[in-house]
Formats: sequence, structure tokens, C-alpha cells
Amino acid sequence: FWCACDFLLRHRPAFFRTVGTLEDSYLKAVREKQAGRADAVSELQRCQSIEMERVRQQAEKEECASQDVQSLVAQHVSQIDALELHWRTEIEELKHHQKTAYREYVVDFFESEAGQ
Repeated sequence: FWCACDFLLRHRPAFFRTVGTLEDSYLKAVREKQAGRADAVSELQRCQSIEMERVRQQAEKEECASQDVQSLVAQHVSQIDALELHWRTEIEELKHHQKTAYREYVVDFFESEAGQ
């Protein structure tokens, strides 16, 4: 891969303008995933806040139920952890796919150019 990059940089500098466009599209895709993650976390936190307030009000009426609140907090933490793991995995998989595709593209282009 590095030899291909070196050759293309020295002999086909216009290729890197094309690659720059590809890199921009990769960056945009990662940013979109990160925005999706932020939106999902925000929505989950909003729903959890509503649920927690409802349980808190119910606990005040019943003058107990601290166990319910503790259980709900544990459930909420677990949900956030699972959501964070999901999005972290999604973003890592996207980056891995992009890196692989990028390397394949550079090497394929190098092979076609070096063969000429």
C-alpha cells in the first residue's frame, strides 16, 4: 500500500485530488454516524428523564419505593451503555470498511497505472 501511495504521489499527483474527494465523503459518513449517535443518546435520555420523573412522583405519593428508583437507575445506565456500545461498534465498523476500501482503491489504481 505504501509503495503504491509513493508511486502515485510521485507520478500521478492528480490522483490525490480524486482521493481527497473520496476522503471527504468518508469523513462526511463518519460525521453522520456520530450525529446519529448523539441524536439517539439524546432521545434515550429524554425518555429516561420522563420515566424517572413519573417514578419519582409515584414514589412521593406512596412515600416509599426507593428500590424502584434504584432499579430504574440501574436499568437506565444499562440502556445507555448498550446504546453507546451499539454506536461505537457501528462507527468502528464504518471506519474499518472505509480504510479497507481506500487501500484497495489505491492499490487497484496503482496496479492499473504501473502496468501501463
